[in-house]
Amino acid sequence: MDQDRFEAEIVSLAAEGVKLTVANVSARTFLPLRGVEGMLDSMVGSQRLDSEVDETHGVVVYRVRGLDPGAARARLSLLEREIEGETSRALARRPIQYPQFPVARRRAEKSVLSGTLLAAIFGPLGLLYAGPLEEVAIGFAGFLALLFASSIPLIGRLAGAFIPFVWLASIAIQIVYVARFNANGERTALLPRRGWRSLGRFRA
Repeated sequence: MDQDRFEAEIVSLAAEGVKLTVANVSARTFLPLRGVEGMLDSMVGSQRLDSEVDETHGVVVYRVRGLDPGAARARLSLLEREIEGETSRALARRPIQYPQFPVARRRAEKSVLSGTLLAAIFGPLGLLYAGPLEEVAIGFAGFLALLFASSIPLIGRLAGAFIPFVWLASIAIQIVYVARFNANGERTALLPRRGWRSLGRFRA
């Protein structure tokens, strides 16, 4: 809070009849005691405030120079009555509206553990748990092609060596699918649609 705003707040508090002590001002402005004391002393130095010691309580009390507390309180009372009157008239003209609170809907979530187990047991087919059907279908078709290649005598051993890596890749991809599903509330593709659109669409 800058000095100008602080001084305006002090005048407002004095007009309300609040006793201007460091503690009272700190409670109303939410500023630390040391900062309030320094700003009040600055106002005293610029002759905007007078200060005196309240011997009963042993605290320094400040007063705004030139402020008539009685006139200020009368003005505040008049403003309060005007506001209350305007509010009453506005409420009388406005029909009663009861607040409607929206019912929070819990977003569906997938379990990382369940997804990982499905991918570990069923491989690419287990990706149906959280993955988009389009991508899962493409991946499973590739896996079937790899199985077919493993039965060919010349390249069978090489193709068969990749099958364990397909299982490991399925587990890693499943974790990403589940994280994206929980973040977006729906199945989210990893590949751009343009890359597989030509292969056809499979809707969930």
